[in-house]
Amino acid sequence: MRLAPVSTIELKWRVFYLGPGTAKKPADRGVFSILSGQPYDDVESSLIVDSNDPNGLLFRAHGKYRLLSPELAWIRYARLITKSVIETFGQVVQYILTDDEPTVGMTDTERLTAQFLGSHPEFSSTLRKNVVNSLAIAASIGVARLKLDSSMSPSFVDWIVRSILKDATFKRWASFKGELSTLAEAAPEALLDALERDLQPGGPLVEVMQEAEKVLSGFPQAGILWALERLCWAPEYLV
Repeated sequence: MRLAPVSTIELKWRVFYLGPGTAKKPADRGVFSILSGQPYDDVESSLIVDSNDPNGLLFRAHGKYRLLSPELAWIRYARLITKSVIETFGQVVQYILTDDEPTVGMTDTERLTAQFLGSHPEFSSTLRKNVVNSLAIAASIGVARLKLDSSMSPSFVDWIVRSILKDATFKRWASFKGELSTLAEAAPEALLDALERDLQPGGPLVEVMQEAEKVLSGFPQAGILWALERLCWAPEYLV
């Protein structure tokens, strides 16, 4: 799934959309390499150069990076976005966001034991948060303003979110926390369709909402409630 190696400027914008400086785990570094087509060490070298550019979009301090304007990054480099790159980006995002929390459904004691024995998500929570924020930013700007090829319509963000929530299990829904609220902003129709489908009797969301009766850490239904609250701010979704 790795793309062919690209120029420095193309590498830079592709990395921006994943959230620079978030490669905390080996799996994180792997997806940076997939999207850029280059080893992670080369990716990081490019980030260091950009952080020293007074006209760049990166701020670097104590070995950590911050993208100063994610919105400007999408707009500035929109001309480099192709259908093949968006498809690979979508596959990478799906890979990250379908990395379910392995301790979902466990009691506190079971969860702590599993974590002690090494049961953790493959990707960092920071990377998950960054890619979800990137989807929301792209959706808010819109395909028309980004001047993307018409073949990418309907919104590629909607397509990505629908792919993530397709055939979602109890573990998938419960693994989402505040990220689900951001996905509601990025692709409200896709999220509502998935909620309506999985809230049917016997659906996985019914089980998630019933988890309040158990002694669990994190309250898996909280993310769903936050997402619904975000949707209620839009009159067209308030019934």
